[in-house]
Amino acid sequence: RIQILFENMKYERQDTDSVDYGASADDEEVGKTITVRHLFYKVPINQNPLVVECTKDEECKTILKDINLRVRCGEMLAILGGSGSGKTTLLDVIACRHENGFAEGEVLVNNKKRTRVMMKNISAYVRQDDYLLPNLSVSETLMFVAELKLPTCFTAEQKHERVDSVLSELGLRHVSSSKVG
Repeated sequence: RIQILFENMKYERQDTDSVDYGASADDEEVGKTITVRHLFYKVPINQNPLVVECTKDEECKTILKDINLRVRCGEMLAILGGSGSGKTTLLDVIACRHENGFAEGEVLVNNKKRTRVMMKNISAYVRQDDYLLPNLSVSETLMFVAELKLPTCFTAEQKHERVDSVLSELGLRHVSSSKVG
């Protein structure tokens, strides 16, 4: 079961149910949004290399079934669920980081079909299996990421400003000198 929380609204999904998280195919998005419409994700059973598309239920397992959601700029989204419920898979598919499976449906960013290049340019995504360096502070960790992710045309001052902005936005300024490990 996956739970997705939008501010004070709560929606729950049972594995066998179709689900609607506040977006429909007819909605008009305004401003900056990520919209997911009728998203399915299937993986081959036994990782059979001969399966190039999931056409038969016995060849594939459905991980995400008819997911619909919209997140607007400034909204906070929490995805909650037990182990194996599809939380990480949902984020991986939205971020174009899914592997070994087949996604169907639409993922739009500002009403445009998202691409792997687009997602790499506009987002930063830390996978659950990524590791942080325990000897760095929160601020140093963000600076390390800024050095790796921000365009090379950014000056050191611009990178520091971005790190400071992220610390403020995430409410981490008071722990910015604390070690992450």
